[in-house]
Amino acid sequence: MTNDSPADVTPATTSNLPTIHDDELLYSIVARFGWTTGYPDAASVNLDLFGRAFGYASSRSPTNLDAMARRLPASLGITGRDLANRHTLLPYHCAFMSEEDVEAAIIQAVAEGGRRGRPAGSFEKPLPRPASLRFCPECIGFMVREGHDLHWKRVHQLAIVAVCPEHGCDLRDSGIVPDPLEHAVQPATVEACDPGRPSLIPTGTHVDRDALLELARDARTLLQGGYPAGMTRASGPEYAEMFRDLGYGRRSRLDWEKIVPALHDAVAKLAAALPGVATIGGEPMGWFALSMAPDRPGHADRVLIAAHVVRRIEALEPRFWAVLDQVTGRPLMSLDAA
Repeated sequence: MTNDSPADVTPATTSNLPTIHDDELLYSIVARFGWTTGYPDAASVNLDLFGRAFGYASSRSPTNLDAMARRLPASLGITGRDLANRHTLLPYHCAFMSEEDVEAAIIQAVAEGGRRGRPAGSFEKPLPRPASLRFCPECIGFMVREGHDLHWKRVHQLAIVAVCPEHGCDLRDSGIVPDPLEHAVQPATVEACDPGRPSLIPTGTHVDRDALLELARDARTLLQGGYPAGMTRASGPEYAEMFRDLGYGRRSRLDWEKIVPALHDAVAKLAAALPGVATIGGEPMGWFALSMAPDRPGHADRVLIAAHVVRRIEALEPRFWAVLDQVTGRPLMSLDAA
């Protein structure tokens, strides 16, 4: 019996690895490695970096990250968990899941021999997942001016991000689809990231750009492992109580006949940039009803949109217990009295 079984073999350290940038998408790292080595064939690149021939640099449900980390130079000190947390979309999609479910998702991502599956915490509604990679022309321009490697940023690949959280400009659609079964990996290039590429916000449409920028920055905070002001891991189910405080309750339930028109008004100026968000009150009650279920973990897109809706409604209709008597300066109604 020999001692050279696959489990005993230490993978060779990957040479010619390009610099890994902050917030760079895992797929982008893999694609740049392929072009640096001169053979951008996806199967060959994945075999070098993951020990398997296909599908593991997926931007949606990556796996085998421990195998990749073992092939990186030890001087980088990068683990499979580091790759999952710094270079995939997992932290965003798992932000409002239980800690146990988050751990299970990370274990699946780093596991050697793991299989691709449905992205943790990800749903098609309300916002369809981007089919192709997106970019910010200002970010690309900065990379060119500073002599940095062009790369795909992960924050730009979130469905809820239509404008760059740093520059506020419209994101562009590159047309490059990072399909796990593709034959060649596609790094960011000047040609692929031409500022003349189609904007995610259709020309001539009216959108609330301030709201889009706020959503993008909140999404970036979640992606970086934090929470926007006023949010916690349990924020998803808590929004139902906020709507009751705003006067949209009927006994122990939400009054959907009252709330749906308010929801439509709150998202009307987002719909052109975020296709799908306008179905907030469709039949039977729309995707938003799932956000209000206390027994469901909050999906990140839904929680951020719910927070936006609450802010919009509060600006017009402050919570009943927050209304002040103009004479005394005290609340007209206390929570105890309510």
